[in-house]
Amino acid sequence: MYLDGTVSLSPNFRLPTPLKPQRDYRNNEPRGSRLIGIVGTLVIIIGMMSFGSVAAAESATSTVESPSQSWTVPVTISGTDALYNVTCVTASYCMAWGTVGGYNNSKSIVTFTDNGGKAWSVPVTVLSGGFAYDVSCASILYCIVVGQNFLHEGVASYTSNGGKTWSSPVIISDTVIIDKIYCVPATGYCIASGTGTASASNSSAITVYTLNLGKTWSDPATIYGMTNVSGISCTAVTYCVAIGSAGPLSTPEAVAAYTSDGGRTWSAAVTVSSPDSSLQSISCPISSYCIAVGTNTSSKYQSPFSSFTTDGGKTWSTPVTIGGMNGALGGGINSISCLTASYCVAVGWKSTSTTEEGQAVYTSDGGNTWTTPVAVSGTDILYAISCPTSSYCVVVGGGDAVGIATTYSIPLPAISSVTPSSAPVSGRTTITITGVNLEGATAVHFGSTPAASFGVVSATTITATAPSVNVPGATGITVTTSQGTSSPIGFVYTTPNISYTPVTPYRIVDTRCTMSPPPAGISTSYCSSLPPANQTLSSPPAGGSITLQVTGTGSAPITSSAQSVVLNVTAVASPSAHSGYLTVYPAGTNPPMASSLNYTPGATVPNLVTATLGKDGAVSIYSSSANVNVVVDVEGYYAPSTGSTHTTRFTPLASPARLLDTRCATSAKPGYCNKENLPSVNASIPAPGPTTSISITVTGIRDIPLSATAVSLVVTAAGPSSSGYLTTWDDSGSCTSPPISSNVNFVKVSSSAGSVIVATGGTGKICIYNSSSTPTNVVVDITGWFSQSGDAFSPTSPGRICDTRSVSQIGGSVDVASGVSGQCENSGTTLDPTSTTTDPLVVQVTGIAGIPLTATAVVANITVVSTSGGGYLTAWATGSTQPTTSNINWGKGSIVANMVVSPLNSSGQMDIYTSNTANVIVDVMGWYS
Repeated sequence: MYLDGTVSLSPNFRLPTPLKPQRDYRNNEPRGSRLIGIVGTLVIIIGMMSFGSVAAAESATSTVESPSQSWTVPVTISGTDALYNVTCVTASYCMAWGTVGGYNNSKSIVTFTDNGGKAWSVPVTVLSGGFAYDVSCASILYCIVVGQNFLHEGVASYTSNGGKTWSSPVIISDTVIIDKIYCVPATGYCIASGTGTASASNSSAITVYTLNLGKTWSDPATIYGMTNVSGISCTAVTYCVAIGSAGPLSTPEAVAAYTSDGGRTWSAAVTVSSPDSSLQSISCPISSYCIAVGTNTSSKYQSPFSSFTTDGGKTWSTPVTIGGMNGALGGGINSISCLTASYCVAVGWKSTSTTEEGQAVYTSDGGNTWTTPVAVSGTDILYAISCPTSSYCVVVGGGDAVGIATTYSIPLPAISSVTPSSAPVSGRTTITITGVNLEGATAVHFGSTPAASFGVVSATTITATAPSVNVPGATGITVTTSQGTSSPIGFVYTTPNISYTPVTPYRIVDTRCTMSPPPAGISTSYCSSLPPANQTLSSPPAGGSITLQVTGTGSAPITSSAQSVVLNVTAVASPSAHSGYLTVYPAGTNPPMASSLNYTPGATVPNLVTATLGKDGAVSIYSSSANVNVVVDVEGYYAPSTGSTHTTRFTPLASPARLLDTRCATSAKPGYCNKENLPSVNASIPAPGPTTSISITVTGIRDIPLSATAVSLVVTAAGPSSSGYLTTWDDSGSCTSPPISSNVNFVKVSSSAGSVIVATGGTGKICIYNSSSTPTNVVVDITGWFSQSGDAFSPTSPGRICDTRSVSQIGGSVDVASGVSGQCENSGTTLDPTSTTTDPLVVQVTGIAGIPLTATAVVANITVVSTSGGGYLTAWATGSTQPTTSNINWGKGSIVANMVVSPLNSSGQMDIYTSNTANVIVDVMGWYS
């Protein structure tokens, strides 16, 4: 499946068929539940846990100590006999399935919570003509229950309204039973497992998949060497790992297999643990790492164990015993959920001669060691766990005659900001780290390098001295305490004399090339010319990222010494996508609270992004929604100058100026253009015609020197009469052969603006190409130029310094880089032309997020939201006269972003004007000084 909703399949599908209610042919006990035949009452455990992030599991050097865990008084929940699985898609919404009616007359039911487990819906019966065995959700609306009808056929039922109502059972061809399912979040893809008929396979485990959230299903695929699947977890719509058992029930063997084509074919099963062992559950938080838990039955009492893989399921680690969970009559692990490749939580039970009690245990080193299990008071057994966020888990299981709910927390360290956010490679810079649970810190790291020194000021503040490094670029700062390690926050090492090198635009990735066939206008030959390393990229799933190799790729490879790159990033959202945003950030760090562009269903939205390069010269792109393809064009890069010569440094204009407005060539705008005082050399240039280009002069006018090697512009398609895109490049000889890239995408009627940095080609001219079928007026404003003299650039990880929305509009604290809610001058007050004309929004830039007081201009992504009508935004240095230019154009109800290069006054401030009501968000990507 492709994330824009396109499919290319050959299996047979069957549409939903109503079934007559009949009795399950085997028994009424849920398959896949705990081996001990107990049907307990419901228990929901809502765990408040804050986890860190580590790229891969590492060998532990000491035993993990169990932190104190405080369980709340259980809360009674009624309406079910027991719940056997739970799936959470947010910290508020979870779906669970179980039974009601007692052992001999039990029915399958589902219930959901939309307030984090405080209250649950009235149970609804599902698969009334059979029995359910598992449930999984792709979103808060779409969930699927799988099971078996009384005719011995595998079936599924789906909901599209969050569990309020369910479809008639869908028969899954050539299957006897379907008892496990996993849905990749925010996609239509789910994969399920079970047992096949004689025409499929009744001696090996089989899997089926759906690309449309359960309406139709593929034919079964066999996993050879695996008799039964007990768990599946996927890291993408193509890559999944399954665990289960092989051999007879008396001497089972724990095995695993993987698929790299979405379940069409599977690898042969490999052994995870020796005979007399079985696996119960698996969790794969990242593409290469999965951890599975199970039980060894070779001894007198059952003994829980875990094993992990760091190569996507091809090989597995030596099993590690999870001690403390086997009582006088044994015990076991039923379920595991991982937040990262380090932190996982597992639940199960311990049995004594007189009682059984629910147990919870976790690992903070990827499964090398485990904490001492903690008993959950008032529970007999814990069946399943789901942890949708780094601070929230839900567990279902059995209680002592009543359903109960409780919470617990582990105080792991977390970093909210670092100031400054960059330092020279020589180190020795004092960094202030702000966060929570920082007391008792035992280590501070800049990437893998320990801080030169650090001191704990309080539970929320640490000061550290940055160590020296050999290579500039992005890294992550982490804090380690006895409870664990925080997630990394972005930090950038810089070198002096960073200069900009413009290039003729070229494309390094177009994820539409992975579609078969590519969409109209995307030729196969074009796609094959992209760097091989990028051909297999797919659109980022919700909550996930893709990583692009930037240095050393493309038609004009960027040097490995580059610290930052200028990219034109385009989101191509399918009609089935949700509204969302992309964030471009250094590879190897976590996505920051910042955005690069916003998109809506069916829209094509570009934006210029200055991105700091991360690990190995790569950037990552995060998408908040699925069904979004990404196109990336390289425009230039920043790298240290060699010797004493600066190739290109930036000089900002004190006030942005207009270079071109093709509307001036018509009689409709003569007065307007006269006020603009446009250079006469450009006054008579007509609007570009169909599939044509124009050349305009950009040096020697508006104070731009003839020596300028590149210019920073805002290019606007003004009121176009048809859809298309504009491409700009240097006029080094001819404007008849535009490169395969785009800068501004526009739709009929709506004006669209985009920032560009384009080389002048030695001629002082640039080309603009119009792809639309009708003439399109173009407006060009200039914000500054590059030459051998000027200001040096300092890159940084994206950071938010201003958000005018109120706390209630955002739904929480406004987390600006300064760490203070409401940093903006007009925070909580929607901007309008009445206020900003006489008193523009003043944004303090320097002195925040590590931006020095010497900065002369800022590179920022500015986003307008809460728009009630069409308008435009202008940014300029505070104290200067407001220019008659624009940086962003938007339509009614739009959320629009654009990269802005704005000069700053001597106090490090810029002004923002909006011609209509809107709120404004400012995310910094770097500065000039």
